Amino acid sequence: MPPTLDLSLALRQHFGFPAFRSGQEAALGHVLAGRDTLVVMPTGAGKSLIYQLAALLLSGTALVISPLVALMKDQIDGLTRRNIAATFINSSLDTAEQARRLRAVADGQYRIVLVAPERLRSRPFREAIGRISLSLLAVDEAHCLSQWGHDFRPDYLHIAESRRELKAPVTLALTATATPRVQDDIIHLLGLPHAERLITGFNRPNLTLEVFSAPDVKAKLNLVRDFLAQAEGAGIIYTGTRRDAEEVAEFIRDVCGLEARYYHGALDAAARAETQETFMAGDLPLIVATNAFGMGIDRPDVRFVLHYTVPGTLEAYYQEAGRAGRDGLPARAVLLYSSRDTSLHEFFIENDSPSADELRAAHSFASGPVKEFALEELERATGLPQTKARVALEQLEAAHALRRAPDEAYGVLRVEALPLSDSVLQKIAAQVAGRREHKRHQLKIMVDYAETNTCRRRALLDHFGDTGTAEAPLCCDNCLTRLDAASSSLRRAESQSERAALIVLDTIAHLKWEVGKGKLAKILKGSTEQEMALYKQARNYAKFAVLRLYEIESLVGQLIDAGHIKQVGSRLPTLKLTPKGESALQARAAIRVDLRPVAQGAAQKLQAQKEAGGTVALSGQMLARGLTPEQIAAERGLTVYTIYSHLARLITDGQVSINAVVAADLQKQIRAAIEAIGSVEQLSPIKMRLPESIDYGVIRCVANAWQVEQGQSPPTPTRTSTGEDRAARVHALGESGDIDVAPELITALADADGNVRRLAASALGKLRTVAAVEPLLALIEREPGPQVRQYAIKALGTIGDERARTTLIKISNDPTEMEYNRLSAQTALKSLRIASAPLSHLMPIPEATRSGITQPPNLLPPDPVSAFLARPHPRPLKGPWLAGWALDFNSRFSGAEHSRSEVGELVYLYKYRGERHLA
Repeated sequence: MPPTLDLSLALRQHFGFPAFRSGQEAALGHVLAGRDTLVVMPTGAGKSLIYQLAALLLSGTALVISPLVALMKDQIDGLTRRNIAATFINSSLDTAEQARRLRAVADGQYRIVLVAPERLRSRPFREAIGRISLSLLAVDEAHCLSQWGHDFRPDYLHIAESRRELKAPVTLALTATATPRVQDDIIHLLGLPHAERLITGFNRPNLTLEVFSAPDVKAKLNLVRDFLAQAEGAGIIYTGTRRDAEEVAEFIRDVCGLEARYYHGALDAAARAETQETFMAGDLPLIVATNAFGMGIDRPDVRFVLHYTVPGTLEAYYQEAGRAGRDGLPARAVLLYSSRDTSLHEFFIENDSPSADELRAAHSFASGPVKEFALEELERATGLPQTKARVALEQLEAAHALRRAPDEAYGVLRVEALPLSDSVLQKIAAQVAGRREHKRHQLKIMVDYAETNTCRRRALLDHFGDTGTAEAPLCCDNCLTRLDAASSSLRRAESQSERAALIVLDTIAHLKWEVGKGKLAKILKGSTEQEMALYKQARNYAKFAVLRLYEIESLVGQLIDAGHIKQVGSRLPTLKLTPKGESALQARAAIRVDLRPVAQGAAQKLQAQKEAGGTVALSGQMLARGLTPEQIAAERGLTVYTIYSHLARLITDGQVSINAVVAADLQKQIRAAIEAIGSVEQLSPIKMRLPESIDYGVIRCVANAWQVEQGQSPPTPTRTSTGEDRAARVHALGESGDIDVAPELITALADADGNVRRLAASALGKLRTVAAVEPLLALIEREPGPQVRQYAIKALGTIGDERARTTLIKISNDPTEMEYNRLSAQTALKSLRIASAPLSHLMPIPEATRSGITQPPNLLPPDPVSAFLARPHPRPLKGPWLAGWALDFNSRFSGAEHSRSEVGELVYLYKYRGERHLA
């Protein structure tokens, strides 16, 4: 670098900035002096300016490698507006335009050329770039080189070879998220043994780091609503799946009343570009996206980044959170933490770790001359899911067991298989296993960050090897909680309910073993169950003997909601005090809780139910007042199907006329279908003869009326007082084969008697109803009894729904599980099929079963979040529509809509209902 060169003047002349940011001038000095350099700067610190200004101050062309294909045009447009000769070459350009730009590159017309790493495999590009003088090779997002980073991309491994072919120009590697191990890997893989390292530190003092506990979807949506109600400015919400992105955006628009759009990789290029441009222009305040959105996004006024789902690594989290507050003004990085989120990442980790046999199968498929194929073909030929197939090809390529040429067409791979010995194969498999364990370790670090009670900023800096200060005006929720407790005079607990709250906190603090909500309630209740004998000496055992279990669990739930307790762990969440809870316990502070949460508004509803003669009778009384079944459901906070079930029973008892429930024209249609079938034992054959708009609840009402007219007596559930009686009924329901009893069996999964729960799980397996999948998974999550768990595991295997895979994998690999449960899980895994969609007999899941708490029904009107979750959320499904197999809609919420095409219904009846005459 010439000693007279004024870098600050060059900065003002070319870019109009008055001064450099921290680290920029030093990094620029290294590059201009001809020294290879690794730069690690926080997101938004201005890394791109280093290579842009260096390119203008050096003679020749700077080649910039970046994975951000979608943002290349924006970056080049920005340089062009500053009269800087720059271009990009990527797959978004047609062949003629690519050829024109290649000629211009070969002629030396550009100071900056921006390409993706896979372009280095293109012979025409290598020939064009080889004809000019390269001033600089800049590798952006350099952490993509390392398998130990959070975003490994095999195409980056070609950079070192290309660098040697280009006579080793001065190289600048840039990243925002590289641990010391990843930094070493970058330098080694690029072949830069004497590189300068410039690490400006990872602290972003203007970011406030916050974590909120959210055990389920409803809690998350409530937090989103409350947060957005007081948040200011633009924001980004990150979700873990495409579906979450779509549904959270819908929730924000419909419930929060705010403008929001979703963004994910499955959108077409035009839709992604339009949404991104609208957000960047400041015309869209809020975007809900997967991690497909964000790399290179430099909108300065983003005031918050909220993670709806826990990311898989701390590096990914901090990179995404760092997109807030790039203007240096205060901003918030918020994480909604649910221990269940880790299951998604555990599934991804398992699904991108091919075994030695799977690697061999992928290599064999590609053997022979250069082969062109799509991933779908490899999936069909080998049985490997596409994600695992892609990873297998990447690992084989990294080990030089195959060579991949640039894609000739969208989605088509050109692969040449090279020799692969058994020793090399085993080495690759060992590397895959090591990478899998590393990813699990990265996930654990992310979970530790979410669950820690210490300073979150210090945890982040320590992870990245930054020993600098963790000071910030508003550091993190943990620090602010302790600061608030220290500076305020807390009133000491006096009332019975305030002391009860402290007893709960004290019990958690002094237990030798970690327990979940249900077991803690049993300890405080003084349960005499055999499994509780271990806890009889626990502090505060039986202190709440006068309370019912659901009341104790409600008390614990209130303390969770108030932020004094948090749930940690994934498969079986346990309880831990938060900093707020620790401070309250230490100060013996008053915590406002309601020991009898049903005593106010809900009690009034319960009293109304009692005066009416029960929940069924109350529905009848509301019908008599002129309310429709839909209005009754909305007012009571129940599903419409449940209300129709109530009315069907009242019709059987002669207390309600069918004419008050179902219109005459609908009755006529349904009665005609019943007469054609001649029986109402099963409703599916009747449903087949009716329009799709007529649902099962309406059919059941007419069927009951028809039975009464025929002098028949339909079976009705009976309330039994003993576990033995309940067990007998559950067994009988399972043997009946009637899919319409599924709701009662699902409710029985929450029975106080373990034998009843076991038999209910078994019965649901016999019915093969996918409506039982989520309740069975919830049962496994909270159920301590190994035999009950075994029957639930077997039922999931019999049903064969793919949603059970992650849980079954964890059980099969859990050394703390009973051996027979591990074996049952392994057997169940073999039975899983990838369910294309839920079947039409899906029934609403009782609220008590979903929450895992047996308690009186909630008769209060639904809140906006509950109403959102209860309504249909149609989503088109992929499937062979022309063949007529695909289902119509799918949703994971309770208000799902389901229907089958005519062909699909016939196949279902033949395969699952045994109606062989249809063959």
